[in-house]
Amino acid sequence: MEKKRSCKKNVEKKIEDHLAPTSKSKSKTIEESCKSKQESAKYLDQLKRLKAEFDNYKKRVAREKEELRKVALDEVAQELLEVLDNIQRAICADNNSANNYQALYEGVKIVERQMLECLSKKGIIPLESVGKPFNTDFQEAVMVVPAEEEGIVVQEVSKGYLINGRLLREAKVVVGSGVENE
Repeated sequence: MEKKRSCKKNVEKKIEDHLAPTSKSKSKTIEESCKSKQESAKYLDQLKRLKAEFDNYKKRVAREKEELRKVALDEVAQELLEVLDNIQRAICADNNSANNYQALYEGVKIVERQMLECLSKKGIIPLESVGKPFNTDFQEAVMVVPAEEEGIVVQEVSKGYLINGRLLREAKVVVGSGVENE
């Protein structure tokens, strides 16, 4: 009988030994799980805050961009109004003058110069095309005419413009065909 008790105790001891680490490991697993959930909640909170900050940043940048656009438009409008004033003065000039046409021509030349200066201040410059090789990056051919040299621009129908080094509007040009009319 004693042998049975001893055997029973050995079995119980082995079972306890076997179960003891499992309960400890379960305890550790539960602690790690709780810790992991807390970290997850912390990271989720940080992520939500970061997303809100980024959304606010995007809204602020959009508002600032719109405000900058309005200010820039105001500056251009002010300069264009000065050009318009000069055009209106030319229209109202004395029509009875003998050299009215010459004065009108000179006035229009002054307004053109003023307009080009206004555009230049904003980084807008005209492209020079006449007498230069045709370039599809900056010009659109609206007509081909007989001329001495092939592929050379012989006339501008409308001027092209660059703004801060990039194309704003391509020039519409007439290009020579290289075959002269006889």
